[in-house]
Amino acid sequence: HAVLGVIPAGHVVLHIDGDRCNDEPDNLIAIPRAVAVTLNRWGYKHQPPGLRRAFIARAMLNHRIKQCKSSKSTAA
Repeated sequence: HAVLGVIPAGHVVLHIDGDRCNDEPDNLIAIPRAVAVTLNRWGYKHQPPGLRRAFIARAMLNHRIKQCKSSKSTAA
């Protein structure tokens, strides 16, 4: 909490390297719960450390695309 500040509602803190004891700021990211679910479904924890940031970026992009499509369909 002290490192990231206030965590937005509906978000969780992800330890990028999978080590919950590593609270270095560059190892922490607040992500929406829906993104965490996607990462778990994709087997994020079993990916090589060098690919984990790419998996996070892809999951975040997919989440944002779904949000945009949803807002367009409700606006129409």
